[in-house]
Amino acid sequence: ARDFRWGREVVSVRVGCREDSESAAFSTLSYRGDSRLHIEDPIDLQRNLVDVLATSHEEDLRCALLEATEALDVDCPLAVFHQAVQELQATPLRVGSQALVKLAFSMSETGYLLVSPGDLIDILYVGTPDDVSERGWAYARTSETRGSEHRQGWIPFSALLCASATGGEREEEPPTSIAAVVRGHAACADVESLGPGYVGLTRGEFVRVEYVGAVHTDDEGWAFGSTAAGRGWFPIRALTLVG
Repeated sequence: ARDFRWGREVVSVRVGCREDSESAAFSTLSYRGDSRLHIEDPIDLQRNLVDVLATSHEEDLRCALLEATEALDVDCPLAVFHQAVQELQATPLRVGSQALVKLAFSMSETGYLLVSPGDLIDILYVGTPDDVSERGWAYARTSETRGSEHRQGWIPFSALLCASATGGEREEEPPTSIAAVVRGHAACADVESLGPGYVGLTRGEFVRVEYVGAVHTDDEGWAFGSTAAGRGWFPIRALTLVG
């Protein structure tokens, strides 16, 4: 935005180096003598972006590039997308929605979602305000993969750009029949908790299932619910339907 010689330099993937419009390489480029944004068509060497770019739109583009550069210089990357940010700030956090991360968040314990500013995440569960352990937290997964798999875990509302959240929501119309039954499950095996965000099970104890994972949310084989010990995730294979 600052180093580029706007009005003189030509953007050219064909030439592959920085050259002014007066260079012999651009002898056939249209309007090359004008003080405009020059972008050469690599196939039709006469065509220039100014053939179709209105002056007012060019000025808007230049201002946007300068604003983005200034925002990045002061380590405010989200300011680059101020319009999208304003819309997200007015959007309530709910299951099935997407949220933009505004603050980096990381925890050494398992069960939490590692994110950086600008990450887009899918909300899978919104903690209920009636439960102190869930209040102000959501369970989410990354919308864009890093590597080969989505990542998912708990994240605080404070790290996200969103309006007020509706707590206790879970994904509607789960894909498996057992997930539709929010009652009458019992643990058929002892399961040790994997850490924060998970809950251990004792054979024979009552378990209230609230959500069952699926292939399309990358949490197949896991369920979320409550026991006498608390609420969290546990393997669905450790449950049996009763009543």
